Amino acid sequence: MDDYDTNDWFIVDSSAMKDYLIWIDGVPLEFMSTTDFDTMVRKYADYFVVGWGWTNWRWVIGCSVS
Repeated sequence: MDDYDTNDWFIVDSSAMKDYLIWIDGVPLEFMSTTDFDTMVRKYADYFVVGWGWTNWRWVIGCSVS
């Protein structure tokens, strides 16, 4: 099966898609910084964890045409 088949088609119900897709912020965005005293170099870091998924997949239907 080819990922670039031009005959394949999909239909999406956008209102149902907005109801059933979910986004989870596991760890909110955190910013950190520190300065090295000897070299006066400042370091920056950020950290976050997210997840996504769906509670129901029936908002999309498609066909793989052969």
